[in-house]
Amino acid sequence: MSKMTRITQEMAEEYRAKGYWGTERTSDIWDRNALLYPDKEALVDSSKRLTYGQIRTLSDRFAHWLLQTGFQKDEILIMQLPNCVESFIVRLGCEKAGVLCAPIQMNMRFHELEAACQRLGAAAVAIPREFGHTNYYDMVQEIRQHVPSLRHIIVLAETVPAAGHALQEILKHPFEKEHPAGDLEKTKFGIDEVAIIGLTSGTSGVPKLIEHPILARIAVGKAYANSVHLGKDDTLALVTNSILGGAASVGYSGGAALAGARVVLLERWNVEDALCLLEKEKVTVLRIVPTQLIMILTHPDLMKYKLSLRAVLCGSAPLPWEMAKEADRKLGVRIVTSYGSFDGALFSHGSIDQPDEVRWKTSGKPPVGIELRLVDDSGQDVPAGEIGEVIGRGALTTSGYFRDSEQTIQVWGCLGPEGWFRTGDLARFDEAGYLSIVGRKKDMVLRGGQNIYPQEIENLLLTHPKVRQAAVVAMPDPLMGERACAYIASQQGTTFTFNEMASFLRSRRIASFKIPERLEIWDSLPIGELGKVVKHQLVADIRKKLQAEGKI
Repeated sequence: MSKMTRITQEMAEEYRAKGYWGTERTSDIWDRNALLYPDKEALVDSSKRLTYGQIRTLSDRFAHWLLQTGFQKDEILIMQLPNCVESFIVRLGCEKAGVLCAPIQMNMRFHELEAACQRLGAAAVAIPREFGHTNYYDMVQEIRQHVPSLRHIIVLAETVPAAGHALQEILKHPFEKEHPAGDLEKTKFGIDEVAIIGLTSGTSGVPKLIEHPILARIAVGKAYANSVHLGKDDTLALVTNSILGGAASVGYSGGAALAGARVVLLERWNVEDALCLLEKEKVTVLRIVPTQLIMILTHPDLMKYKLSLRAVLCGSAPLPWEMAKEADRKLGVRIVTSYGSFDGALFSHGSIDQPDEVRWKTSGKPPVGIELRLVDDSGQDVPAGEIGEVIGRGALTTSGYFRDSEQTIQVWGCLGPEGWFRTGDLARFDEAGYLSIVGRKKDMVLRGGQNIYPQEIENLLLTHPKVRQAAVVAMPDPLMGERACAYIASQQGTTFTFNEMASFLRSRRIASFKIPERLEIWDSLPIGELGKVVKHQLVADIRKKLQAEGKI
């Protein structure tokens, strides 16, 4: 059984009784839309357009193929597909067949994929034959030699070598004519089961395995959809590098489908391609991460595109409030930011109904069904206005780490209703209950007993016209313990000096001890799968440089 590690049956019943959880699975919602709007366009990528009716037929076909091929309940399929219509078909088909689907980011390679296959005992992998500069088929064939459980390679291609299965061929076969109507009702996951295993990199680089209960994901999608009043006449664009995290909750897990909206997908991020997509498809709601939004806002030809946007959902990393304000002005939208953890939950989100200053400067309030606290190092709640660590629990959370009670207890404190997810993030509540994220607890720079929160400095630096990316990290110092070092990627064709940085920050009237005492310029800062700068690489870099200079 795909039992939830942390969430008990009593908790599930309480969430339903309070209206936080419903009784429909993700596939039920999509299938219902196939009855209500069979000919309505629902999914669009660069080469395909599918109606709700077609999605039902194709996901049924994939489910029947899984069962006919011998997949058993709770066997695991790892899906490494780009943002394309087939990624939805595979996930919906897996849910209908009772096969666990484990999406993994496209930028993970042999080491991460092999580790995931081994830890999960995966029975199948769904991949493109080639994507970008990577031959995924050859990579999986090599992995297969070390993973005895890996029986099937499903390939996004018209034709594949004999050792693989062509996904397009599977979806062309009319399996539905060979089975009685309603046959898949016997194999679908139960509403209180886990159907998705989220895979994301841990500090060791080996993917963490996170349980995403069906109804919790739908609740997250509903919260996002409500925050922008998503309706059946809307077109939602998902342009992030992976629709695994928050965007998947909006698009796949129920938000867009609950609203009957249309979803358009960008397979590979490119700012020009994204702008063309927004214009061509008359997108009304955009889901994006801050790095990408800043690239759109600073694009020199932005104003030549005729956009139909009314709202932007921005998450996965903090967005400087000046950029949120600029997005409203330049794009003619109302921007909504959110805050959450892929391991934990959606913990807070804004709304297009909130005042401008609230939307720009905070992450809103906890959604219905989430309890959120800010605590000090002793676990005591801090008063409004003071900084504390974010901890949370409730109906929109994950159910722990896949079949790993020990790791779940380490993060949640315990199994069951008394557990609180420790985010490691620092934030403050204002008097009205709006949440503002300050930064990561582990990223805080402790300079001679004074706290420096990198996010504050990064947000200021990102408003400088020459700065494209910014990250502030701690560098060890024999006298002060730590000092701040800024890493910058400047706009193309510009140079950015230490004196310019220091002068700019002084002009913003911040305390002098917060100004970074060293500047490193890179062509581009490393970005992780969810759009955040990978700071541990920068920390290692500055430590190595200080050692070479004989300063530590």
